[in-house]
Amino acid sequence: MLRVEQVSKAFGGLLALAGVSLEVTPGERRAVIGPNGAGKSTLFKVMAGELRPSQGRVFLQGREVSGMPQERVARLGLGRTFQRSNAFPELLVWENVALAQKAAQGQSATLGQPLRPEPGVQRVLEQVGLAERAHVVASQLSHGEKRQLEIAMALVQNPSVLLLDEPLAGLSGAERERIGELILGLDPQMTVLLVEHDLEYALRFAQRVTVLHYGQVIAEGRPEAIRQNPQVQEIYVGAGWAVETGAATTQGPEVLRSEGLCAGYGAMQVLSEVRLEVAQGEVVALLGRNGMGKTTLLSALMGLLPLQEGEVFFSGPGGWPPAPPPPGRAGPGPGAPGPADVRRVERGGRAADGGLGSAGALDGGAGAGGLSEAGRAPPEPLEGPFRRGAADGSHRPRPAAQPPAGLDGRAHRGALAPDGAAGGRDYTHAQGRR
Repeated sequence: MLRVEQVSKAFGGLLALAGVSLEVTPGERRAVIGPNGAGKSTLFKVMAGELRPSQGRVFLQGREVSGMPQERVARLGLGRTFQRSNAFPELLVWENVALAQKAAQGQSATLGQPLRPEPGVQRVLEQVGLAERAHVVASQLSHGEKRQLEIAMALVQNPSVLLLDEPLAGLSGAERERIGELILGLDPQMTVLLVEHDLEYALRFAQRVTVLHYGQVIAEGRPEAIRQNPQVQEIYVGAGWAVETGAATTQGPEVLRSEGLCAGYGAMQVLSEVRLEVAQGEVVALLGRNGMGKTTLLSALMGLLPLQEGEVFFSGPGGWPPAPPPPGRAGPGPGAPGPADVRRVERGGRAADGGLGSAGALDGGAGAGGLSEAGRAPPEPLEGPFRRGAADGSHRPRPAAQPPAGLDGRAHRGALAPDGAAGGRDYTHAQGRR
C-alpha cells in the first residue's frame, strides 16, 4: 500500500532523514515514534509530497509518487492531518469539510460557487462527533474540536492511506479520550500511520511500530517487542539513571513553592492541583511528553499565565517585599507582586502567630504575623504569594515514581528518584499533575 525506499532528506548541512525504509500493508495500523527531532514529521511531509526527498523513492499503491505535488498525491488516495489546524477559521465547520471534499474531487474550478452540504459531508461530521457543531464558525471550536475537524476534512476525501501527525498533542484528558477512541474506530480497511509522542496510546493503537532516531530507523516490530527494546528505552530515558541512594544531600532553604496550582487556556484546564517545592541551589527537571503541561507550569510560575486556582510562593535573593522603584521609575506591572500581596511566612511553613493551615493559609494581620514595619528589615526572608484563586486546603499524597508511559517499568526502577533519594524529586508527568 505504502512503501518508502532509502529516503534521505537534507536541509542544507542538516540530514533530517538518512536512508529510511518502511513498508505498510493495506489496512495496517502503523505508529512512527521517536524523540523530538527524530524526523517523524519530515518523513510524513516526504510521503505526502510536501517535501521532495534528497534521495530515495516513495510508492503509493504501487505507483511512484516521489517529488509529486502534494495535491496529486492526495487525489491518489493519501489523506493527512497536521500538527496545527489548517482549517479556515472564518468558515463554518461544514463549509471547511465541503471545501476539502471539492478539492479531493478535483473541483477547484467550482470553489467560487456557493457551497452545499453534500451527504458525504454530513456523514463524516457525524462520524467525528461534530454534527451538532456543523454551523459553528471554525474559530469558535475548542482545541479538541479543531482536531476533530481536521480528521473530518481528511476522511471526507475517502483516503486509502491516512497520515495522522500528533493528533493528541495539547489535548485535555477528556479530549484525548474522545479523539483517541475516534482514531481507534476508523475503518479497518483504511491504512493508518500515526506519529504520536504518547507512547502508551501509540503502542495500543499500532499493529507494528517504527522507531526513528536522528533520521534513521533503529527498531521496527510489534508493540510488545518495541516496549521492551533496550535501545528504544535508552533513547527515551537515557542510560545510567540509577540513583546512588547513599549519596549525601545538601539542600538550602525553600525558594519556590506552588500549592494546588491549576491553570490552562480559556475553558481548558492543563494543570490540576500541582504541588511543587524547590530549595535554594536545587536543580529540578520537569519530565513529560508533549502536551503534558511543562511549559504551561513554567508560565504559571513566572506569572505569565493567570492561575485558575492555587498559589505560588517565591522568596527571591532579597526576600519580599521587593524594594520600591526609584523616583520617576515605573513600579510593578499589573499582576506583579507588590507589598500589598505579601504576608510574612517563616521558612518552616508556619506564621509567627501560630502557624499555617494545611494548605498554607496566610496570616494577614499586622504585629507578629503581619508585614514588617516600614524601613525595618525582617528577621527572616519573606515569601510573596502570587494569589490567584484559593487552594482547597488539602495536601495530596505524592504518587509513586513512574517510567515514561508505554515503556516497560521493570527496566526503569530508580529512573525518577523518590523523595529523599539523592536529592531527587518525584515530579511525575501524568496529565499535568505532579
